[in-house]
Amino acid sequence: MIPGGLNSTFAFLGREPRGRDAGRFGMKAPFVIVVSVASSLLIGAHFLRAGNIVLAVLFPGSAALFFVKAPWAALIQQILHYIAAAIWIETLVRLTRYRILAGRAWGRMAIILGTVAAVSVFAGMLVNSCAAKKRNELSE
Repeated sequence: MIPGGLNSTFAFLGREPRGRDAGRFGMKAPFVIVVSVASSLLIGAHFLRAGNIVLAVLFPGSAALFFVKAPWAALIQQILHYIAAAIWIETLVRLTRYRILAGRAWGRMAIILGTVAAVSVFAGMLVNSCAAKKRNELSE
């Protein structure tokens, strides 16, 4: 029990959701938020390292869309996660080619970037499945 009677998963918002106001993601919210934010931070770090400040702020900043209950917010998050996955795959292919041509080890790098791309796809799927579940609940 959290002081003040807020014993829900949304205690960090300072209120206890009820009924249809229970949020877009229900009980999965902490897991969905953590995976989505981690994916957004990873792609943000990638862009920061490349020197693209605008995209380095845009992707992690998209996590603020979790506080918007409109259906378009989930769609934007999902699209951004899939774009991030495509960027990771492009980076994986480009760096693997470079390393093979240079005669350097590439296996570990490929595993790491492939895993990061998979996490981005997984985050997009989580956001989509939870948003679809919420849409179905609202239509009943």
